[in-house]
Amino acid sequence: MAYNKDEITLITKIARLYYEEGKTQEEIGEIFGISRFKVLRLLQEARDIGIVTIKINDITSTCSELEEELEEKFGLKKAIVVPTRPLPRALITQEIGRWGARLLIDIIKDKDVVGVGWGATVSECVKHLEEDYKDTILVPLGGGTGQIKPVYQVNEICREMALKLKAKWYSLDIPIFVENEETKLALFKEPKIKEVLDLWDKLTVAIIGIGNLTGLWEDRSPILAFSKEAVDILREELTLYKSVGDIVQNFFDINGNISPISIRDHIISIPIEKFKEIRDVVALSGWKGKKEAILGALRTRYITHLVTDEVVAEYLLEVELPLPGKGG
Repeated sequence: MAYNKDEITLITKIARLYYEEGKTQEEIGEIFGISRFKVLRLLQEARDIGIVTIKINDITSTCSELEEELEEKFGLKKAIVVPTRPLPRALITQEIGRWGARLLIDIIKDKDVVGVGWGATVSECVKHLEEDYKDTILVPLGGGTGQIKPVYQVNEICREMALKLKAKWYSLDIPIFVENEETKLALFKEPKIKEVLDLWDKLTVAIIGIGNLTGLWEDRSPILAFSKEAVDILREELTLYKSVGDIVQNFFDINGNISPISIRDHIISIPIEKFKEIRDVVALSGWKGKKEAILGALRTRYITHLVTDEVVAEYLLEVELPLPGKGG
């Protein structure tokens, strides 16, 4: 079949969105006003005509030497480094999620209280969980995030995880951002909400992603729930404090110093200092565009387990640790 220039351009754009930017077939269909089935057909054509080539890598094992070096350098209980070179971003996310699911099953014990974060990698982890019985409680680590897809919503991720583990779970049916302190205090007095928030003090395990600043402005970011004024303040202060990333909306710089964002009290997510009391904090994050955010997150010293890819791992091992007194 012969293709004209416009057809080749369309197929290439769709392939880039799917394989490089990690968009779902539904999201791509909405962008171009076409059905998911047509997106699927065009992705197949991208492979057929050579726009996309797929190499199968043996990923049954991990990079054990890099893992040991990361554990020693950052004081981690466990690091898993997935050999993902040269996979596109979407597949890196899937593989980190798959290995994260294996790790999580080993970590979670009966009677654990598990805090659940959000994001594409955490969502992939839950997808790859094998059905198991765990006598545990699952708790969202933040409020709802506006109009983003359900697959990225923390309550939905928590619900899906509970189905896989046959565990008890709670939803936190409040927005992640409120306009004023009075609203927040009023919400926190509601018995059902207070019950969930009190469980943050009893967490034994947390599963989280690590966000970078570029991801903040994507269409699946919690920032969608913020007011325009709050977004403007956040942009200015993230620049001021040289922030590089966040853990459930707790922002930090590359040395692990927590950014004192003025609107932090308007954000409903677990405060970063509570992670000190959690036995196992499992971070799932990879891709070269997040390497500085992952470094900053590790330097906060709250993370005990990390699943990442080999490109990021090599970067983390190349950089020097901050001088004493720097970082969290």
